[in-house]
Amino acid sequence: AFLDGNQPKRLCQPLVEHITVRWGHVQTRTPITSIEVDPADGIVTRLLLADGTAVEADVYVSAMPVDVLKRLIPACWSPLPYF
Repeated sequence: AFLDGNQPKRLCQPLVEHITVRWGHVQTRTPITSIEVDPADGIVTRLLLADGTAVEADVYVSAMPVDVLKRLIPACWSPLPYF
C-alpha cells in the first residue's frame, strides 16, 4: 500500500494525535540508555534516558531501529524466541 503524502504527516501525526487526545505522551528524539525490567517477571519498570531521567509508564512503544533495540535488550529477554 502507498501513503497519499509524506509518512510523518499521513502516518505518524495521526498516531500522535490519537495518543495525546487520550492523555498519553509521545516523546521523540530522546536517546534511551537502558530498559529496566522487574527480574521476577521481565516486565518493563522504567526506561533510563541519556540525560539521566527515568521514565515510568503504563505502556511503552518503541520505533527505534532493530539494531539499536538489540543493544538495549535486557539479559532476561535474550532467550525469548522473538529476540
